[in-house]
Amino acid sequence: MFAETLLGFILGKVWKNVKNIMKKRIKINNIRRANKIVKEIQVHIDCQAFTEKPNDDEMSVIMQAIHNRITKSVSNVSPLELANLVGNLGQSVVLATMQGSRANGNMIQQQALALDFDNSTNKKAKLEGASYQTYDSIKENEFTQKYAAFMYKTLSHTEDWERFRVIFILETPLYSAEEVRNAYKYLLEKFPHADQKIKDCSRLFMGGRASEEINYNNELPINLFQSSGITNKHDSTLNNQDYLQSVGTHLPTYKLIKQGRFKEVSERWKKYGDMNFPDTAAAIKYFRTLPMAELLQTPPNPFRNLFERDFKPSCSIWNPKDTNTWLYTQQNATGKNGNNRSYDIIRVMQKLLRQPYKKYHKDLPYDMAVQFLIEHTGIKIDVSEEIEIIRNQADLFNEVLLSDTLMHTDPDLYQIFSKYKYSVYIVAIIDIFKMNLNYDGENIRCLTYMSLENLAIRLQCSKHKVSKLLNLMAFTGIIAKLDEDKIPEELLVKIKKSQTHEYRDDNWLERKVPRKYHNNIYELTNGMEDVLLIKGKCAELISKGFTQKAFSKEWVERSFGKAEADRVFPQDKNRAISEVSKAITEDIHKVALEHIHTKGYVIVNELKAEIQQLWGSKGFVEYKYHQAIGEMLEAYDIKKVRLTRELKNQLGITDLSSKANPTILMKNI
Repeated sequence: MFAETLLGFILGKVWKNVKNIMKKRIKINNIRRANKIVKEIQVHIDCQAFTEKPNDDEMSVIMQAIHNRITKSVSNVSPLELANLVGNLGQSVVLATMQGSRANGNMIQQQALALDFDNSTNKKAKLEGASYQTYDSIKENEFTQKYAAFMYKTLSHTEDWERFRVIFILETPLYSAEEVRNAYKYLLEKFPHADQKIKDCSRLFMGGRASEEINYNNELPINLFQSSGITNKHDSTLNNQDYLQSVGTHLPTYKLIKQGRFKEVSERWKKYGDMNFPDTAAAIKYFRTLPMAELLQTPPNPFRNLFERDFKPSCSIWNPKDTNTWLYTQQNATGKNGNNRSYDIIRVMQKLLRQPYKKYHKDLPYDMAVQFLIEHTGIKIDVSEEIEIIRNQADLFNEVLLSDTLMHTDPDLYQIFSKYKYSVYIVAIIDIFKMNLNYDGENIRCLTYMSLENLAIRLQCSKHKVSKLLNLMAFTGIIAKLDEDKIPEELLVKIKKSQTHEYRDDNWLERKVPRKYHNNIYELTNGMEDVLLIKGKCAELISKGFTQKAFSKEWVERSFGKAEADRVFPQDKNRAISEVSKAITEDIHKVALEHIHTKGYVIVNELKAEIQQLWGSKGFVEYKYHQAIGEMLEAYDIKKVRLTRELKNQLGITDLSSKANPTILMKNI
């Protein structure tokens, strides 16, 4: 009982804060863009926010839960974002990224350090005299001002017992637990009254309630540690030549990319950015013509493989005859990609970005690699006024969905989107779709043909959930699923071919088993211009008894007609409702109407139980009931209501207790 109560308490706190967190994150991103703070580091940040420190009874359960989940995702954050998420919103953090669970032996890299000033003795008593360190004295310290990024007050901080942390951002990451211990040793010599036990890379720090910037652009140089005998050796698989190059004063660009040092990449690539293109496809053609060896700063041919183990230098960058495209060709690779593979710059970026974006087990999605090149070269995609309007509408609609008063101001939107916790995912989908442009020869349109699998990876949820979300967005008019006659011809040919062939290693290879369906094409239109229309669609869903589980083509067809179902599910136009589905629906209608005709009502749970006796499976009957209810309400002028005391008297119901208020179906009176 205690565990259930505690779990409810924890979940309640998470949900209470999640909307405010999302809203604050939007503000954080706006501030970040305004201040042009673009340096990012990788850390593990937990999803749960705290406004006060849990008590001793709660602490062990909470910390174990955080330990079990925190290393399952990696966050790329700027110092400003880190300060807000950890220092203001109270989210826990592990400053090193881990390959697996939180342990020193699993460390991948670490680029931030934290000094903890608890002002307590080993017996947890308050320090006194010169040993007691005030927040202001550490803040004004010369070393802090020169090298620290920010400070934050912990959840235990009080005015008469100050507890706080100082966060330092390193200029480059450390790659071993020993390096981190040595770095902490250096800092603890500078601040002997900080907690001397904090030296491990696996340490988990709880968040705080108030952060303060020292200077988000401050960096702690690694040569301070190197002068103490510390090195910054990266991957143990690097060959000697690579290692000697990595400890020099200038890293080649491809290594900066692998280390996630994107600000420096942008500085080097800005000379390629003084270009404007009508769409993304034209930008891709441009990227393929750029001299790849110069772009990535690779060694002279032949050189060691950039992303696979190899036996000897055998990779090269070259320009095939009669083409303007530069290719990277690898040989002698021992990885699963094998030998004699050639990649253009987009495919190379997909592989190089695997390391900084570790949540992708395979190569980074193609569109993300393209977007990375666009963003970090600084090229411009010219968009029409209509596209700008659509993007602005999308941003405004996202703000509506993330509002912490949505339940009160727009209850229909809340019922459909936020009640099922869909809002955050829908906002993310809109943000992805609004950046995908396609030129059809006449117009630039926001078209997306990303697979459910890739979208699921981007959103970190299941393919089934992504499918449900897209269908709901299509029904409410947020996006349009295009029928084949609305898809640009060149794009249609490409996606049709993907049903029978797979594009791999720059070649179309025939599939052993052709796919029945091609990827849907989604268009972000100006449907979000009138939020009232979307609200109206949500109200229609609610009136038909919408549930997220039963939402399907059959439910839409039964509730709104075949034309509407074909609009929302264009690839399933020829799929008819099955005979089994027709039969069970007829039984649901028949049994319900018999009871209503005889008694004036039917209790929903009793109706389901009776149908279950006919068909057996409880889950199947539940699913089919929700698919059938909307059609039944409209066809027979029936309403679904909660049985109140007044209705009991009106219908002459005497065999139910006064406390029983089940849901019933009855004629509209």
